[in-house]
Amino acid sequence: MKKRVIFLLTCVMLLFLLNVHVTTRKSIDYKVEALRLPLYLKILNFYDRHFNYKWLVNNIINAKSSDSEKVMAIFDWTIGNIKEQPGSLPVVDDHVWSIIVRGYGAADQFSDVFTTLCNYAGLKAFFARVYNFNNTQKVAFSFVKIGNNWHIFEPHRGVYFLNKENSLASIDDISRGNWIEKKLKDND
Repeated sequence: MKKRVIFLLTCVMLLFLLNVHVTTRKSIDYKVEALRLPLYLKILNFYDRHFNYKWLVNNIINAKSSDSEKVMAIFDWTIGNIKEQPGSLPVVDDHVWSIIVRGYGAADQFSDVFTTLCNYAGLKAFFARVYNFNNTQKVAFSFVKIGNNWHIFEPHRGVYFLNKENSLASIDDISRGNWIEKKLKDND
C-alpha cells in the first residue's frame, strides 16, 4: 500500500513538473523573442531534433571510414542542401534543425549547420565570426578537429583549404603558407 501511494505521489509530482512553463528563444530578423512552453514539450522537441540529427549524419557519412572523408561528406551535404537566404523571407534563428528543414539560411547559419553535423559525427567542431581588416564585414568560419589538428572551412561560399600535399590543410599548414584555397561551389 505504501509503495502505491509513493508511486502515485511521484506520478503527480512528475506531471506537475512536466507542465511547468519554461522559456525558449526565437529570433526573426534579428529580433529575439522569448516563447513560453511546457517543459514536456521542450524535452520532446529536443529529442526530436537529437534523433533527426543522428539519423541524418548516419545517412551522410554511412560508408566513410576516415574523419577527413566524413568532414568532406558533411561539407558537401551542407553546401548541396542549404541555400542562400532569400531576401524576401525573414531570417529565422531558433534551432539548426529548422535551418535544415527549411533548406535555406543566412551566411553564418551554413557554418552552424556544418559544425552541428560534424559534432554529431563525433568530431569536435565550432564556428566563429571573424571581421575583415577594417571591421566592415564579418565571415563565419568553421573549425573542425581531425586527428590532432584543427582545419578551417567556410561553408557559405564552399571554401576549404588543402596543403601542397593535397590533404586538408591544418591551421599550422595555413600559418606556414602551405595551403591552396579550394571551392566546392562556384557562386561568387
